[in-house]
Parts: sequence; C-alpha cells; structure tokens
Amino acid sequence: MHPMVEAFPNEEFYECKLIPVGLPHQLEDIDNAMNFIPSQRDIDSISGKSNKYEAKIVADIVQKLFFELGDRFVPSLSIGVITPYRSQIAMIRKEIHDLDIPQLDEISVDTVERYQGSQRDIIIYSFSVNYLYQLKMLPNIIEENGNLIDRKLNVVLTRSRRRIYITGVEDILRNNVIYRNLIDYIKGTTL
Repeated sequence: MHPMVEAFPNEEFYECKLIPVGLPHQLEDIDNAMNFIPSQRDIDSISGKSNKYEAKIVADIVQKLFFELGDRFVPSLSIGVITPYRSQIAMIRKEIHDLDIPQLDEISVDTVERYQGSQRDIIIYSFSVNYLYQLKMLPNIIEENGNLIDRKLNVVLTRSRRRIYITGVEDILRNNVIYRNLIDYIKGTTL
C-alpha cells in the first residue's frame, strides 16, 4: 500500500507496526490517496442493502478514473469495487454498464469476503448502509490488546495499492466509532 493509504489501518488496527518496503508505487507522490464522498439514504431500497445514490457515485468515480488512467487502465489491476451486499453489487454493475464503456464491465465488483487476497491500484468502497440498525451487522469487530479492530474494514482498506474512495451516508456511519475515526482521518488528510 501507498503510505497515505496505509496510515489509517496501520494506526487503527496494527499499532503502527506496518512499514513500507519502498516499492515504486509506495514512493509515488499521490494527492488525495484517501477520499470520502458522502451519499444520502436510499429510502426506496426495499431491503436496505442497496443504495442507488452510492451506485451512481461509484459509477461516476469509475468513469472519471478510466479517462484519467487512459492507456494505463487494465481492468484486472487498475480499479476494484467492494461493497457488503450482493444487491448493491448488482446495482453498481448496472450503473457501470450504463456508462457504455465495455472495458469497465470487466472491473471486479464484489463483497469484502471475496476480495480477501486481491489487490487493485484503486479501490472504491460503497458502505450501502441506509439505516442505523445495519451498523450492527456490517462490521466484524474483534478486540486485540485493548484495541477494536474491524476485520472487514481492514480488508477493504488494505486492498488498495495507491488510492481508495469510500462512499456512504455520513450521519449513519458516524454512529460507529471506527467509521467516525476513518471519516475524520480522511477529511483531515484531504483538506
């Protein structure tokens, strides 16, 4: 991971024990390596496990990155999208498909569990949380040396080599101390 992407999980989950090894992508000068894009609740979501606003935000980011990367875009390496729910995966895939850029249909869009062991240069994460009660089901919290670790969020944050974009309903996410810390961290690093 780039040191700017590594910083939050390193501090929050690893007691500052992660050390960059000096790979070329770790030495790049990257502006805004971590980004939070606030969304709004999707009250039309039947299950609450999808969010049309976040799906649109993800598709917009993917399109912007595709044009930014140009010839350097490689679907299996450049961009990956992670979200907790299969219904959100379907919604994101549809939004990306509707951009009518065939190469983007090859981007991996999957759940946190299925992304373990994978990496991309850029990761986009859609929390897809519309209701406060969902916060209890979303994380996988363990305690280690008195430190709370969200194993799912850790997977999300450590899949990116260069940049990460996160979208979610901020006023709901702020009710979880780890998500609140993440949002505050990102806002503090991108100002």
